[in-house]
Amino acid sequence: LAGQNAIADMDTSRAEITMLDAQYQLVKDADKVLIGGNEYRPDFVAPPSGLFGETIWTMFVSALDEI
Repeated sequence: LAGQNAIADMDTSRAEITMLDAQYQLVKDADKVLIGGNEYRPDFVAPPSGLFGETIWTMFVSALDEI
């Protein structure tokens, strides 16, 4: 039952990845990401936001098989 969980059907064609600055620095130049066995292409990164001295980044990605 790929794309499903016990609560509802999941749309696996897109994802949002939220990370702190240290993690973002490790992946900011990636051209692919692997999530649950599916490959995704980064579409864009939202402007960073701050919270109590931490920088928070959100990367939006699309499944490579959906392009």
